[in-house]
Amino acid sequence: MHDFPIIVTGKRKPARHGTNVQHSPPSSLAGDGKLFYTPEDFPGDRYTQDLSFPGLEPFTRGTDAGMYRTEKWQIRQCIIPSSPADANRSIRYVLASGINSFGLVFDTRTNMGLDSIPTKTGRQRKKGLSVSSLSDMKSILKSISPSDISPCFHVNSAAPQIVSMYIAACSSGRTGFETLSGMVQNDPFEDMLFDSRTPFGIADSMKLSSALTHYCLDNMPFFRPLCVSGYGIREHGGSEPQEIAFVISSALAHLEEGEKNGIEPERVLSRLSFMLGVGTDVPTEIAKFRAARRLWFRIIRTRYPGISGSLARFDFSARSLDSALAGDEPEVNVVRSTMQALAGVLGGARAIHVCFSGGSDGPSALARLRRELMLHRIIDEESGVAGTIDPAAGSYYVETLTSELETKAHAYVRHISGMGGMLNAISSGYLRREIEKHAADVREQMESGRKYVVGVNIFRSGKASPPRAVPGHASHAPVRHDVLPRSGRPVRKSVAPYLDGISALEADDAKLIPAMIGAFSHGATLGEVTSAVFGKRQS
Repeated sequence: MHDFPIIVTGKRKPARHGTNVQHSPPSSLAGDGKLFYTPEDFPGDRYTQDLSFPGLEPFTRGTDAGMYRTEKWQIRQCIIPSSPADANRSIRYVLASGINSFGLVFDTRTNMGLDSIPTKTGRQRKKGLSVSSLSDMKSILKSISPSDISPCFHVNSAAPQIVSMYIAACSSGRTGFETLSGMVQNDPFEDMLFDSRTPFGIADSMKLSSALTHYCLDNMPFFRPLCVSGYGIREHGGSEPQEIAFVISSALAHLEEGEKNGIEPERVLSRLSFMLGVGTDVPTEIAKFRAARRLWFRIIRTRYPGISGSLARFDFSARSLDSALAGDEPEVNVVRSTMQALAGVLGGARAIHVCFSGGSDGPSALARLRRELMLHRIIDEESGVAGTIDPAAGSYYVETLTSELETKAHAYVRHISGMGGMLNAISSGYLRREIEKHAADVREQMESGRKYVVGVNIFRSGKASPPRAVPGHASHAPVRHDVLPRSGRPVRKSVAPYLDGISALEADDAKLIPAMIGAFSHGATLGEVTSAVFGKRQS
């Protein structure tokens, strides 16, 4: 290779905008000082082994041969309503826009399996939707045919209850729940990792998650019952390799739990999916998605040698990082969200959630949904990136980053495996410490001026609110499993038999989900159903 004929220094001229600052490196992983990349950074003899072709093993270049030339990415509009009525209004707007997929975000109490606490205004104070009963779920679905929608429920700890309530609401109409499509996160690891309060212990939460997975595999052929999420890892300041490694380790734990409960790995893999966060460092995010696909394939092929290659595909959706948005800077946030969505497209996401800052109800929510929808359509119709399969391929820089990320993520996976898996890695506090260590490093870089975020610690307007993009601290408080209050309220006679039926079952019992569906159908509340399960665990 010839020497590069132009001498290039590592510094750029200061910005001319009233401040004398030096710019950040072009990528969060470009810490080695390299200014450009060549074929020598990615030897050609590794092409078939590490890249191959789209739709072929190891799926680095995409899980389908045609990618977006065959089928566009799914636009999954993110709905964060403050009431069931607001949720219904937003869903009907999405459907009228020609989109049938949306992500429904629930508040903390609902995700804990608790009933809502009414306020004087009738609205919840917490961000997200509160659902306490079948009537709430029916309000969400009012004048909407379940066969016309494909929801994604952003809920983990209470996933069995929420899906059971959804089935009960859909079963009461003309549509049989067997035809329902959609998905649910159902990954309790994410809650256990960041929230010091969980309604059940780790072991029982995994059993409940497995029970829901088993039920959906047997009864709901178009519904994905398990989506392992790395979004929260990035929101709490975790790195890209940590995100890849932790979702892969979580998925492996779910496969092992399924085997304990009589579910073959092939069945779980057939409807397992992933959700990853996507930030604004476009080359790194593209490389992260490619590395995740390749590493997942290699691990599954190693652990289950006889499995079909098609079952080892890393199918994922990308959700834009809320922590990357800059305070009260809506114009800046539109640009950031566009970059995030573009990175998701270039990385080959199956579905993309974009979530701007904005109102959660009324006209402001509909205006936000329109901006998000137009963002997708501009990328699709005008950017040209969906016109060819894997347009980022061939970039020496991206391919080098892909290999670096895969190596770092694999090291984490091996370490977690050596600890005995995700249960031990979470219980010991190891994962929290690793995430917090990286988050602290990013905060230090931003505070010292070694890393800049426009609108946050550089080029801030006078009216800008405090930075939101500085990663938060992961909680190190001991995990609590005693958060369900004993209200002392007597159980209503009409629902008592159904709650007693739930209490009589084990967490992984095949009859548990049908028992929950029956309880909700006869008027039980979310808190009552959760307490019935919880009471059994406590005793």
